[in-house]
Amino acid sequence: MIRWKLIKKEDQRLLQEFFCLYDSMFPIDVREPHEVFWRSFDLDSFLFLVGLEDGKIISFLTAHYLADVNSGFIVYLGTVPTQRNKGLGKRTLNKIEELLNEESRSNGFSSLRALVLETERQEAVHSDEEKADCVRRNRFFSKNGFKAEEMLHYVQPPLHKGQSPIPLEFFLKSKERITLDECKEIIKSLYREKYLLANEINSTILSACMKDMRVISD
Repeated sequence: MIRWKLIKKEDQRLLQEFFCLYDSMFPIDVREPHEVFWRSFDLDSFLFLVGLEDGKIISFLTAHYLADVNSGFIVYLGTVPTQRNKGLGKRTLNKIEELLNEESRSNGFSSLRALVLETERQEAVHSDEEKADCVRRNRFFSKNGFKAEEMLHYVQPPLHKGQSPIPLEFFLKSKERITLDECKEIIKSLYREKYLLANEINSTILSACMKDMRVISD
């Protein structure tokens, strides 16, 4: 039976276990430095969910609740290799949506307005194996109610010094229609909460990325 837990900075054993999984599961170019997680714990917006079985992490998901736009931003979602293809990813996604809806209600809303995430574009992958992973990942999110915002040429700011911004798909899930302008407001919020405050990416770089996307004007 899975036990869900929102972990905090004080949960040292679980965090050590998580970082071992994280470092082994994500390639270095998409893997944020560990200190980004530590800084994120100091933000009221940050949620770090783990699924536990016999005290061991079998799934994890990190997210931010963006109060000013009443939306959730999913950052990392993973399941341990032995638990894949068992529906655990879907259950983890459903659990964080439940928790984000609780955050929404505690901020005076009836429910979460939107849930968003970034994911790879097929044309950006470098091998057949990566392409298959990308197709599988995007199909998973589509099956779980997410849809790519086709009118938006989204870029993720560089996670490491010396990198360029990375073109990604911007996926959104909502029960109501979200306009392109409203998407841009969500992006401004997640850029501020995640990439400025947690990642500490230079504001000039972030502004350039948002101008590139036409989220803000010159």
